[in-house]
Amino acid sequence: MITAWLALPLLVLGACASDTADWYSPKATAQQAQGTLAACRRQASALANQDFDRRTGYTDPTIGSNASSLPTRMAVYDAKVRERQLVADCMTARGFRQGKPGEPRQP
Repeated sequence: MITAWLALPLLVLGACASDTADWYSPKATAQQAQGTLAACRRQASALANQDFDRRTGYTDPTIGSNASSLPTRMAVYDAKVRERQLVADCMTARGFRQGKPGEPRQP
């Protein structure tokens, strides 16, 4: 559990830093987009933290005692990647696109 508390700030910072791209929808205001993004981030963070806890806190007791171990650092990285993907999936499912209006879609 200590490992999760040490990694939580990294997950939060990673989520904030990684989702700096604008999200828009022709049917939503900028304020609605920000509200939806905040909701998606909360949901993604909760899911990524659950995965992180399962992966690090309970499968191998030696990982929890060493927050700087390679497996823990890899789990933090994986959780950040998963969280970014969950945010993108959530926003897309709610009708938003990443980028600015008028920009071509990213493949």
